[in-house]
Amino acid sequence: MKSLIKMFWALALALAINPLFANDNNPGLELEPTGAKSFAVHLEVPVKCTAYIRIEDTEGMMLLNERFRNVTSLSKKINLANLPEGTYFVEVEDRIKTQAFTISMTDGELSIERRPEKDYFKPLFVQKGKYVDMCMLLLPDKYATVCIFSNDGKMLLQEVVHNQASVEKRFNVSNMERGTYHFVVSAAGKTITQAVNIR
Repeated sequence: MKSLIKMFWALALALAINPLFANDNNPGLELEPTGAKSFAVHLEVPVKCTAYIRIEDTEGMMLLNERFRNVTSLSKKINLANLPEGTYFVEVEDRIKTQAFTISMTDGELSIERRPEKDYFKPLFVQKGKYVDMCMLLLPDKYATVCIFSNDGKMLLQEVVHNQASVEKRFNVSNMERGTYHFVVSAAGKTITQAVNIR
């Protein structure tokens, strides 16, 4: 178990460690101003994944929610010309993490600021035989709930994790009937659902 978890974490940390220790800069992600009301997103990831770019205003209204499937490299220019000057919040999500930024447009200039306190590390699942292993960094909140639901919506398990920097769980699924189960993880105001097929 411990060696599997270590190997599992090695993968997660290899993909996510740079944003933790490199002055909040992820070499695989860059946002750069390209004008008074535009900026570019450059994303490089080691494994193909679905990536998202989201923009909200200060009232929480979603202004952009764009999905990019099967990417390892992404360059996208975002034009905000139709928006008034002010503050906007940007999230860029890849396979491992959602990273947060603040965009400020004032006096004909656009500036970008990292918001590492709003970053969200996504849970990783590996199914092998009768076990499902899960790992997740819980920075900065150190709190999460993990639930397992049957395909008909019945809750089979709920665990609360608090005051921990990470979650490392192994679930024995050998006693579960064949079918699809949903592992639901809630942390930092976000909920991720992972479907697992038990055969």
